[in-house]
Amino acid sequence: MAPKPDAGNLKVAAVVTFYMVSALTMVFVNKAVLNNSPDLPLLFLLLQLLIAVVLLHVSALFTKKIEIPKFEVGLAKSLFPVVSVNIVGLVFNTLCLRDVEASFFQIARGLVLPLTIVVSCAHTRTTPTQKVVMAAGVVTIGFMIGVAPTKDLPVSAIPSTLSLFYGVLSSLFIAIHAVLIKSSLPYCNNSTIQLAWWTNVGSAYGMGWEGVPLG
Repeated sequence: MAPKPDAGNLKVAAVVTFYMVSALTMVFVNKAVLNNSPDLPLLFLLLQLLIAVVLLHVSALFTKKIEIPKFEVGLAKSLFPVVSVNIVGLVFNTLCLRDVEASFFQIARGLVLPLTIVVSCAHTRTTPTQKVVMAAGVVTIGFMIGVAPTKDLPVSAIPSTLSLFYGVLSSLFIAIHAVLIKSSLPYCNNSTIQLAWWTNVGSAYGMGWEGVPLG
């Protein structure tokens, strides 16, 4: 009789699959919107942040698993680093998606894994294992091959240097954000939902009411 699959592994596989499908869907939907409104990428990003906050509040009405935290100035100051990095990362992420083809977007942001390893190791002052370095090397080589110019692509599909620059900066700030999330969770009772609320509310406030140009 074949052994039953571990329930924990099935949950992990389900979460990863859901994330991949959702991420790809969002990329193509966002690209379609940005194609129609290329001059308003940051306004579009602000609306997404506000919608996320509204959905969290609506969801909290139906389940106790989603707890909306009370606003505290001291806590907001403690979470300022993670919120600030989130804003910058989302801005470069949106600008990159606006300027490249949807199918090229993940390639343009292909340094997320290597940069996350570098930032994490620098933060924890640890040395990655040889297998981790090899994996990061393979991803980096893939990024270099993916962004290399080729004659097979039409001129309109070739990304500009600026769009690749946006992609690299997006990857860098996503990597920093991942490390800051780990250190910020204790401020939110180790609740990812509460941290998501603070991040979206803080990012929306920072973009909408602190003079960030939305056009």
